[in-house]
Amino acid sequence: MAALAGSAADEVWHKCGTFRDHLEGVWRVLWGWGCPEAVCRLGLFHSAYGNSFVAMRLFDPARDRARLRALIGSEAEDLVFLCHEMGIETGVDLARAECV
Repeated sequence: MAALAGSAADEVWHKCGTFRDHLEGVWRVLWGWGCPEAVCRLGLFHSAYGNSFVAMRLFDPARDRARLRALIGSEAEDLVFLCHEMGIETGVDLARAECV
C-alpha cells in the first residue's frame, strides 16, 4: 500500500473518498474473503494501468510493467495487465473464481 502513498490516487475523488481509499477498500474485501495474495494485490492495483472505466493511470503499461511487477509480484501484475487489456469485468470474474 505504500506504493500508493503520494500517488495520483490520493488526489482523485472516487465514489465516497479518494481513489486510494477505493483501492484499499477493494483489497480489504478480497483479503476478508480469504482470496489468494495475488488476487488481493490485483484488487489493490486493478486500475493501475487504467481501464474502461478509469482514464487515470498510476503506471504506464508500456514502460512500468517491470516496476509494478517488482512491487506486487509477477502473478498479480499479470492479472492487473489482463484487467487493463481485457476489461475490469475480466478481473472481477477472475477474483470470483479464485475466492469462492
